[in-house]
Amino acid sequence: MSGIFGIQLLSTNLEKVVPFYEQVFGWKVEKHPMGFSHFTFPSPTPPHPSGGVIMQHPMPGMPSAWLTYITVTDIAKVMLVTPSLGGQIIQLPLPSPLGGLFGTIADPTGAIIGVFQHITAQDTQSFNL
Repeated sequence: MSGIFGIQLLSTNLEKVVPFYEQVFGWKVEKHPMGFSHFTFPSPTPPHPSGGVIMQHPMPGMPSAWLTYITVTDIAKVMLVTPSLGGQIIQLPLPSPLGGLFGTIADPTGAIIGVFQHITAQDTQSFNL
């Protein structure tokens, strides 16, 4: 079963966007040592705050955008079936600092979706990571 893993803001101007979300919505934004910012915001189901990542957009010339990551149990299968169902692979799976694999696909209408698979030590060996 899949569900929402997290959200990410790909921004073209971090200096403008961080104060905006802090002041408008009261989010707490902290700089991460790996070069991105992590944010948290109040959750409707305490005690666990929700959150995500704000980072510089990795594709020059593209507009700022929100990206939702969906948790999957088999990221390889997602990459395999996406083109056959009219979608497109945007980014093949890469290791995540969160201990999993992440990739990016587009649905048949062009909407971008992030996918994330939690992995174990055994998965790491089978993916040659």
